Amino acid sequence: MNFRIQEPNYELTDGYLILVIKVSVVISFAWMIGLLITYTYPCITWTGDKYPSILITFEKYHIFSWVCAILAMYFYSKRVLKKYNNSLITNFNFDQEKHQLTLEFLNVYSGKTKTEVFDYDKIKIVFEQKSDKFYGNQRIFEFKTDSNPNIILNIDRCAWRKHTEIDSLIKKLKDFK
Repeated sequence: MNFRIQEPNYELTDGYLILVIKVSVVISFAWMIGLLITYTYPCITWTGDKYPSILITFEKYHIFSWVCAILAMYFYSKRVLKKYNNSLITNFNFDQEKHQLTLEFLNVYSGKTKTEVFDYDKIKIVFEQKSDKFYGNQRIFEFKTDSNPNIILNIDRCAWRKHTEIDSLIKKLKDFK
C-alpha cells in the first residue's frame, strides 16, 4: 500500500541566502534590544542616592548586548538545525510481502530527498494526540528505530492533512504491528 503527497514547494525556502539574512536580522535585533536594556535600565532604576549596581557589574556594559545577540543566535540556530535534521515525510510504502516500510524524506532547506527502508520488526510507531489553544488539535506519529530515533510526523501541521486517503493512512499507522 502506497501513500504519496506532492513535494510541497511552498515549504521550501529560497536556500541558504535567505537563511543567512534571517539569522543576521535576528542577531541585529537582539543586539539592539540588549543595547536598549543596558542603556535604559540604569536610568530607570537609579534613585539618585547611589550609583546603579548594573553599571558596577558591567564596566563595559555593552557586552550585555552581545550576550543577548549570542543567545538569540543560539536559540534560532537550534531551531533551524532541528528543522534541517527532521525532514518532511513525502511517501509511505507498506510492503506486506517483504515486511518493510519505506519512507521518503524531503529536506525543506536543501530540497534533497532521501529514502529509508525499515523492517516491520525494527520500527515502532507511537501515536499521540495533543490539543492546545495555540496549535489546536494535533495528531502526532513518532517513528522509533535504532538508527533514526527522531522521525516525527505531525499530520495536522504539514501537507498530509489534505491527502485524499488520510483516514486510511492514519488507521494503517495506528494498527501497525
